Amino acid sequence: MAEIVFRSAGVSTREIDVSGRRSTSGPVGIPAGVIGTAERGPAFVPVTVASYRDFANTFGNTDGERFGPIAVNEWLRNAQALTYVRVLGVGDGKKKNTTSGKVTNAGFIVGQKLPQNNGNVGKNIYAVDGGDLGRTHVLGVYMSESAGSTIFSDAGLSQINDAVKNRSTVNLLPLSGTGCIPIVRGMIFAPSGVIPMLSGTDSAGSSSAAGNSAPSNTTAARSSTTLQGHITGALNLSNQEFVILLNGHKDTSENPNVFTCSFDLRSSNYFVDILNTDPLLAEKKGHLLYSSYDIHPSLAVVTGVGLVYPGSGTELPDGGTLEPIAFLTTGSTTRNNGSATQPDYENFETRFAAAVSPYVISQGFGGSK
Repeated sequence: MAEIVFRSAGVSTREIDVSGRRSTSGPVGIPAGVIGTAERGPAFVPVTVASYRDFANTFGNTDGERFGPIAVNEWLRNAQALTYVRVLGVGDGKKKNTTSGKVTNAGFIVGQKLPQNNGNVGKNIYAVDGGDLGRTHVLGVYMSESAGSTIFSDAGLSQINDAVKNRSTVNLLPLSGTGCIPIVRGMIFAPSGVIPMLSGTDSAGSSSAAGNSAPSNTTAARSSTTLQGHITGALNLSNQEFVILLNGHKDTSENPNVFTCSFDLRSSNYFVDILNTDPLLAEKKGHLLYSSYDIHPSLAVVTGVGLVYPGSGTELPDGGTLEPIAFLTTGSTTRNNGSATQPDYENFETRFAAAVSPYVISQGFGGSK
């Protein structure tokens, strides 16, 4: 209850009771209907608002580019009711093609040409002319379980030395004990005109990581005579460093085409912290780290045991050793192509689908389920 409290002669304070329910104005009149995209908020559900502030609280503010929020702002200048339906990647709204299973204008294809500053779809201005359309690349390294760890065996993965223990070749030596396993650590999308590769032990120069040959920046970037790097790359066993070469990407101080990264998540140049993760900067940076998978050294270590012939690594002046155990490779089929047994890693032309809870299978614990 409000009251007046006297503190000193001629001075008083008044308490104002605001504990009651505040009145809010709801939508008034017949609402306009707007269908469009938004920064956030419920999708495919009609939501009626009374003001632009109500709209922004639910769907986010306008970025000046989406037509839907701009239309909302203009309508609510002179009205107090609007119903908004947020849509996502539905394409042209028609059924899937019965042959391809795709929806026209839904989703995207990795490495395709994108809208440029002039509003038209065109070549990547941050790459040299004549380059191929970009692809999805799998980044990984050979690893084995750390002492006391069962991270791979629990997953049913077989080590290379077990798979080849009855074979004897120059590069594959049968060994006993712990071997290595190829482990995927990340997925990298390359924009049009860019071909990422790894620096190898036979590249010119040497450093604490690997050979630092400059990436190709010519129109013949995919030519075997100008393309720099390899699918298999050299890795420094002491610090887990490797070098990525972005062939075709125009090198600048802000957006370089050479990256020295590490697979060690404790390192200051851990590849997740070094590579670009902003989809809007994929062309400008020459790549996009789409996903990554952390593995702590206490669980597994990088090694070529069971795969690399002992003593075949390159010794560095600082005492480190380079082994060709990192890899950066595309799918086995051609770009934007797949089959029942070979995934298409470039195609994301699917209509948006609502999230679904997976099945949960209980396990035995304490004699009961």
